[in-house]
Amino acid sequence: MKPRPIIGGILSEPAARWPALFGKSKFFQEHPYFLPCAAAGLLAFISGAIAIPSLKEVSGRKLSYVGLLTKLQSSPTAIAREKDRQRRALEARNGTVTSTTPLLNRHQVYGSRENAEGRDIVEETPATFRSLLIHQVIFPLAVYMVQALVDMSSTVLLPLMYSTSIPLGGLGFDAYHIGVILSVWGVIYAVVMVLVLGRAIRKFGPRTVHIFCYATYFVNIALYPLLAHFVQGSRRVDAKIWAVIVVQLICRLANGMSYGTPFL
Repeated sequence: MKPRPIIGGILSEPAARWPALFGKSKFFQEHPYFLPCAAAGLLAFISGAIAIPSLKEVSGRKLSYVGLLTKLQSSPTAIAREKDRQRRALEARNGTVTSTTPLLNRHQVYGSRENAEGRDIVEETPATFRSLLIHQVIFPLAVYMVQALVDMSSTVLLPLMYSTSIPLGGLGFDAYHIGVILSVWGVIYAVVMVLVLGRAIRKFGPRTVHIFCYATYFVNIALYPLLAHFVQGSRRVDAKIWAVIVVQLICRLANGMSYGTPFL
């Protein structure tokens, strides 16, 4: 859950919201959004100050074929195909050739040999940039690149729609109410991610869940003109508009879940 909505909603315009504390300050009157920006920046600074001395680098070595294959697990890759002939020869010698033998398992990795004690000695070869231009890398990156574009477009529309005045087609919410709405949504989002996403992936598979969650972007974006139409007709935020808001926020839950469903 991200704290930015509640920070921006509660701490914005402190001179008007807390006149006893900030009402006499000319600085906060002229800069009503300085306090939430400072609070968000301080939070990031504290996180970095804690992380820098606490986290250690795992290794300074270049990424190797073995490390790359470990990250890609058992998926067929261009690097694996380069080593395919050696793997087949090794499996044939050991009598373990099968049609479902994974390209990488717990006991044998490419570019390795056994010493006198029967243990694998890994011979690491630095991976080239060209070797990374494979389907298993390019396809997920392309999917998430398009998704990030759609997600950011949808994300910036929400506060714009909420904050725009009713005569101009918006809902006329102030920063405080926008912050509260998004903060409540953030708590629900965290609960859904913990309790629902994993079960859905195990039951339906990551590909199906990803496609379903991605499709909800179309519903989410399509509800913006519907909100504008309803608010222009009623000239106020009534129960019908709140129902559309709830449906849209539910779609946003699914939108966020699509980031947790990678597939190759």
